[in-house]
Amino acid sequence: MPSRSKINATIVIKSWLQITDELSEDYHDRWICDESWFRIIGSKYPNFTSSFDFKRKHIALFLPEIAGGFNILNKSGVYHKSFKTNCPYNGKRRVVHYFYRHKLGLRPDDISSCPPCAFFSRNNQLRLVLLPF
Repeated sequence: MPSRSKINATIVIKSWLQITDELSEDYHDRWICDESWFRIIGSKYPNFTSSFDFKRKHIALFLPEIAGGFNILNKSGVYHKSFKTNCPYNGKRRVVHYFYRHKLGLRPDDISSCPPCAFFSRNNQLRLVLLPF
């Protein structure tokens, strides 16, 4: 029998895939952060909170399992990037995860298609250039 954690992962992943499979462009072909996904899934599936202690951390733990790289080998169409920054919702510093699922052939070439990701990537590259070794 699968572990409780594996069952929870399956529930979160299947729910996310179902939401991003919808025809609405609100949920695919764009970068959306973990807190937004937590709220979207919670509003679409309100029984999650009663079935297990569903939290934002479940998004960050389970969705990267199905994400692929920024190349043509990514068959899932799911992309993930994370950065330590201020949360877009409460301003507290934490690791913020961004997820993207392409459905309409709008595969991101790289993280520059994600404005927050491009900003942090650029800053990290700049940090590498400016830091003395």
